[in-house]
Amino acid sequence: MSTESHITSSMIGPMLRSLSPRWSGNSFRIESTQVLDGKPSDRPDILVCPKSHAPVIIEAKFDNNTAALEEQCKERLKETVDGQPIETAIMLTYPQVWASQSDDIIWAALQEGCKKKATEI
Repeated sequence: MSTESHITSSMIGPMLRSLSPRWSGNSFRIESTQVLDGKPSDRPDILVCPKSHAPVIIEAKFDNNTAALEEQCKERLKETVDGQPIETAIMLTYPQVWASQSDDIIWAALQEGCKKKATEI
C-alpha cells in the first residue's frame, strides 16, 4: 500500500529532480520542514527554488481529496521562502487506485505516462 508521501518522496520528487541540473541541493526539497518563512513545522510536498527565480510549490494528494488540495495550494500562495513570495503552487493528483498498488506498478504507470507525453509534444 502506498501513501501520498511515499509516492512523492520516492518517485515523483526524484523524477522531477532529474529534469534540471539547477534543481539540486537546497534548490529542490522534498517534504522538508524549516523552509516556509514563519511556519517552521509546515512541510510542502516539493519546493523548487532555483537562484534568481520565484519559489514553486508542488502539493500532491490522491484524487479523492482535490478540494483539500486546492485549498492547500491557495494557502501556499500566501507564503514566502527566504523572503520571496511563492508565485506558483501546482496541484498534483494521484489516482486513488495507487493507494493499493505496489511501487513497481506505480513506477511503470509514471514511466508510461512520461513516454506518452513525450510523443505528443
